[in-house]
Amino acid sequence: SAPRGCACRANCVPDAFPPTKAPVEGPTYSPVVPPTEMPARYTYSPSAGIEQCCPDACEICGYGTKDGTPDGPRCVPGLPTKAPTESPTQSCFLAGGLAAGGRGEPIEVSEATNGLTISVTGDTTMVDPSCVGKGNPALTEFPKDFCFTDDDNTAIYHTLSFEALSNTRGWVCRVETCTDTDFDTAVRLFLPAGIIVGCQDDGCGVQTSFEFTPGDFEAAGGVLLLQVTGFASNAGAYTLSVTCGTPPDDCLNPGTQDAGLIGEPVEPFDDSRNDATSIVTGDTSSVSPLCRGAGVPGTSVQPPLDDCYVAENTAIYHELSLEGVSDLEGWTCLVETCDDPENTYDTAVRLYDSSQDPDGALLACIDDGCDLQTEFDFIPSAFSSSKFLIQVTGWFFSQGPYTLKVKCGTGFLATEAVDTESSEAAVTEKKRAAYAAYMEAQAQSDRKAAATAP
Repeated sequence: SAPRGCACRANCVPDAFPPTKAPVEGPTYSPVVPPTEMPARYTYSPSAGIEQCCPDACEICGYGTKDGTPDGPRCVPGLPTKAPTESPTQSCFLAGGLAAGGRGEPIEVSEATNGLTISVTGDTTMVDPSCVGKGNPALTEFPKDFCFTDDDNTAIYHTLSFEALSNTRGWVCRVETCTDTDFDTAVRLFLPAGIIVGCQDDGCGVQTSFEFTPGDFEAAGGVLLLQVTGFASNAGAYTLSVTCGTPPDDCLNPGTQDAGLIGEPVEPFDDSRNDATSIVTGDTSSVSPLCRGAGVPGTSVQPPLDDCYVAENTAIYHELSLEGVSDLEGWTCLVETCDDPENTYDTAVRLYDSSQDPDGALLACIDDGCDLQTEFDFIPSAFSSSKFLIQVTGWFFSQGPYTLKVKCGTGFLATEAVDTESSEAAVTEKKRAAYAAYMEAQAQSDRKAAATAP
């Protein structure tokens, strides 16, 4: 018979870009060189009597990837390549161990990416079955205990490199799989040698979010590993987002539940502005991920204010000063985000006393009041304070533009004044159901932790 190379070359036929399927059943091959170079393009079309030449199609036609099957390498559709390669998720790291996993797309951090979010994607269902590790339990913080269960699971590693930085002192990294992820994820943090230093399951529903300071691991030589896996035997497609940098200078209480951007101050009140209204605007969607706190689910006005922090969210602070008022007795302040078509999201507000602590001491948190927006009033003298911080955030993951109005004076009475007595939020049935679902998810997380405890 004719030499295989010649026979196969004779069946490499010109085709339009992108290559189309051959007239007979067979694979389609992608071009080796980038499309911008406009190469000659061919599709391999096996014909009667020379099907045995198909193994050479990668070399003869120049398309596809050899898959290394037992009966000889075959050309398969996929990314263009000139030589046999492995899919990134097929190269196994720590094979045979609890932390076994494939290799995914790397993440490189530099001064140019300070404060920017870098996202990579993966699919743990594509990991080679021979590279299976163990599952991850539910954790609400970021310790390194109980990072492995007896559940077989698949995982993918992403290198996180800080080698382009002279040092990482003062830097913070936020890691999350909160968006574009279709399964219950968990994430582990490793040193390059495969030594685990932390693991996290939840953080934003059943997806994962947490923060760490890369300066704690300077001895690792500027490289860490992020391993995306799933709780129990969960697997699927995910988006891993990493934001590293120095928290903004205008971030108040960074790294805490109360974190928020410092926004425009409310125009100060004095005796001449009795019953005046001050208006400021903001957009919580513009807040850096490095200045992220937690959302407000309902209303609580009595310490310990337990329900003031549920779900991660972004927030903006506005200073409210009544220091120019000679006598605050009889004064009331009305705070609201109502009656503005630009307020397109479900706001929530926290009130802080900043007279003693410039970072603020939490006094109250209020969700609703005017449908999904916020409205409440309070009596400043009840808190023996003339300096306050008003923090606008959102219910659960809500964020967006808003208009905040503050009216203070003696010309109106407090209708639902915030004082030291507790009150309950009037939320819609939809929000009640969503809150119940969230609490059930939290309970499920607790059950997962209990089930995996030694």
